Amino acid sequence: MYPSLQSVQKRYRVGIIPHIREKYSDKLNEFRGKSPDIQIIDPAADPRLVLVQIAASQFIVSSSLHGLVCSDALGVPNIWTPISSAVEGAGYKFHDYYSAFGIEARSMSIDVAIRSTDNLIASWEQPVQIESLVDGLIEAFPRDALKARYR
Repeated sequence: MYPSLQSVQKRYRVGIIPHIREKYSDKLNEFRGKSPDIQIIDPAADPRLVLVQIAASQFIVSSSLHGLVCSDALGVPNIWTPISSAVEGAGYKFHDYYSAFGIEARSMSIDVAIRSTDNLIASWEQPVQIESLVDGLIEAFPRDALKARYR
């Protein structure tokens, strides 16, 4: 999807993307500075920087749906990892996102995900329908309505 980002050198074993509400959580603080292999990606940073940091990670653990979507778009293995109870909705949006691919949403604790990174990378499969969904979204975009509105 972003060819220039596909060639970014992998610098981090794990990138952690918290939901904006969890940016300063105690649980996340446990991982700050713990290892040079772990990069905490600030969800409020410049979007281009966030994408480069995702692309530079071998694996992404994220409590942010946007983090998972971007990781999938870049082909970076990832898993949903709730960090706290600060994110509302009981995971509804995650289940909805994964249902678009016909798969069940799966999550695990951030501690287990960090310890299991190698196994998770080896077993991860990119949702195969991503490209067809992108094509469908582009085709469905109401270009004519947009043009008419801004004439």
